[in-house]
Amino acid sequence: MSEESSVWRAPTVLVTVGTTRFESLIDALGTAAVLRELRYGWQCEALVVQYGTGRAPAFVAAAKALGMRVTAVAYVDDLRALQERADVIISHAGSGSIFEALHLHKPLVVVVNEALADNHQWELAEALAEQGHLLAARCADLLPTLRAVRDTHWVPLSPPVSGVLTEVLRSELWDVVADASVPPR
Repeated sequence: MSEESSVWRAPTVLVTVGTTRFESLIDALGTAAVLRELRYGWQCEALVVQYGTGRAPAFVAAAKALGMRVTAVAYVDDLRALQERADVIISHAGSGSIFEALHLHKPLVVVVNEALADNHQWELAEALAEQGHLLAARCADLLPTLRAVRDTHWVPLSPPVSGVLTEVLRSELWDVVADASVPPR
């Protein structure tokens, strides 16, 4: 995505719900207004939807009628490959999915599953959104969040710090293993 370009283009959009059920995200994605925003606001040509254990999206025909190619799958063997090909990722708020997408430096919209009992997902999504790494949304505000993507300045996630932390963890783990292997007297 070029900063010089005045037209927002996201020809390939990946939507992923992970390994669970998140039908409220799939339902929000399938509204006529959201599909129109993806097609005309984002210039989306290909929509890839990984829907997990939930039901397959019912909006495939509507998206195709707008001129989008749609691929809907329950699971994929190589999510990373789909993330690499995507121009924008719309994801559930699982920490693994969030950090995988951020390390690829892709624009990321994270949608929190409010049906979960412990809403730690919102805390993580909100903290990363405040730092400019992603946009966080609830299903009810998916459309305005998608509209905001075009005007968002994305802050890349810094690479992980290896070195000091790695050495401390390795040292602590070595101490635990060494203590466990010494027979009691």
